[in-house]
Amino acid sequence: MHWAAERTSTSSISALSFTFCCGDGRVRLPAFQPLPTYLYSLHSPSAEAVRFRTNIRSYDSAFAFTSIDCTPTTRGVGMSGVQVLQIHGALHHRNGPIEETGEDSLPSYAQLYFHDPQYAASIRAQRNPHLDERILQQLTSMLCEVNNPYINIYRTAKERLCEAASNDTRVLLTSNLRFTLETGTDRRLENIPTSDEVAAVIPDTAASETCRPIVLEARNSSALFRITATHPTYMPLHYILMFPCGDSGWHPGLTLSENSSRASLKLT
Repeated sequence: MHWAAERTSTSSISALSFTFCCGDGRVRLPAFQPLPTYLYSLHSPSAEAVRFRTNIRSYDSAFAFTSIDCTPTTRGVGMSGVQVLQIHGALHHRNGPIEETGEDSLPSYAQLYFHDPQYAASIRAQRNPHLDERILQQLTSMLCEVNNPYINIYRTAKERLCEAASNDTRVLLTSNLRFTLETGTDRRLENIPTSDEVAAVIPDTAASETCRPIVLEARNSSALFRITATHPTYMPLHYILMFPCGDSGWHPGLTLSENSSRASLKLT
């Protein structure tokens, strides 16, 4: 969104042109991978596609790895007009334990990706009775078929935590998707071997001291770890159907392309 006064000096009110957002053409975003065939079909006029688009936000939330944390307000509730969610303060994405915390508790968020796809789809349908279970099953299978990297990354993290078999062990996932095992009260760090890590389309330049790693723990019901908004996975871990192939979101490692030398300069 821009103010009219932010238009370029050569544009007019009837033909607005803005270059602030793209750095006058110097910001070159990597192209997204093509949509998976099934997800593309849900943009058609078919009855199934219409049902999907009617509840598209609920479908996307059903597949999220992370939860949302905010403080809603009741200001304006009950008034005429379009009803919108209003919050007070900041909106955060949080990452919880990767194992269920109780014997009778059902898996949720990232925990669902460690189960059989058909079972995971049935749990999503149980939690969202207004959604079409067949569509949920198809979307679950689709994410496995396109090899969404975060599914394998979380599975690898869980394997590492199971191998460590300690309540005082956790996995740190850095901004360039490298694993670090953190153990003991002194928080000793140990780099996890990368032989079976999943390749991800995030450059090393994405790493930043101001970008805190994602914390993954096996069981800790009292802790929900906040994901910093500058982490490349901030968007794709929550809006799965917008990033089905795991394309990275905005991060400080994005570069500018100078027309004169074509040299890459950091965006921030």
